[in-house]
Amino acid sequence: MTTAQQAAATQDYVAYGLRIRSTLPLPFLPWAGPVDGAVSVEVDVGTTPRELPAGAVKWPAWQAMPGRYLTNRAGIARYFVADGRRIVVEPQGGNDAEIGAALIGPVLAAVLQQRGIVTLHASSVATPGGAVLFLGRSGAGKSSTLAALVKSGYTMMADDVTGVAVEDGRSLAIPGFPRMRLLGDSLANLGWRTSATMTSDGKRPFIAENFHPTPLRLRACYILTLSDEVDHAAIAPLAARPGLWWLGQHTYRRGRVRALGQQASHFRAICEIAAHIPLFQMSRPPEGHLDLDALSAIVSEHLATHVPPQDRKAAA
Repeated sequence: MTTAQQAAATQDYVAYGLRIRSTLPLPFLPWAGPVDGAVSVEVDVGTTPRELPAGAVKWPAWQAMPGRYLTNRAGIARYFVADGRRIVVEPQGGNDAEIGAALIGPVLAAVLQQRGIVTLHASSVATPGGAVLFLGRSGAGKSSTLAALVKSGYTMMADDVTGVAVEDGRSLAIPGFPRMRLLGDSLANLGWRTSATMTSDGKRPFIAENFHPTPLRLRACYILTLSDEVDHAAIAPLAARPGLWWLGQHTYRRGRVRALGQQASHFRAICEIAAHIPLFQMSRPPEGHLDLDALSAIVSEHLATHVPPQDRKAAA
């Protein structure tokens, strides 16, 4: 690609409070528009390192050290992330959609981690009293819980990965982008239809019409667990100590946090969250065995009766 072609292809996007300037199309990210503004992250096509230097943590699919992250998505692309500010993409046979989808997932999460943002394996919604997070392992129902709440009138903030900035005694949830990924059972349960192509994990992307674009004070965290012994969602409070353990367990790619040299600051941040934010455990039946409208009603009632609102001032 010539310099002129590259300039013509360059587009600005926004996600997680970052202005991302990319020569690759990034699906599902909102366009930042032609307004001038400081660029947070540059994305370019180029040659990535074959290996990180000695001292890096090295696994078959990724390598990391402070300020550097390298990963290979076989048959799609290699990605190199530097200092939370630059992403180099080396295509390896993937099409634009495949390359972009991988980038806005684990690669963009590495950018957040390098920038000192806590990345929780969580979906999140905006409420009048602050942001509410739903944490859990893959398959725990984060996306369907999010979708049920969005259907009932809540505003989406993020699906799968929610960033949290902890500073000056405040925990701020940072919105991602307005895409959620749902299983067919969940789509049928919600009465939603989409013509989007199914991904390799059996999910289909769905774009939320209502999206909250600015950070909000964190109001509450719900830890999702699946249980065959309940026929509806059951919610119980969590004390700070077990809550801290769950926050650690549901840190997105927590092994990478250690390799990037962020373990100490990350631990301090989740200690702050556990000490000052209400934490709850929500047991729910597996997908296909739960009325998602009923789930939304249970969560709404619990928020109204058990969770006080946080300071409503957002951080810009």
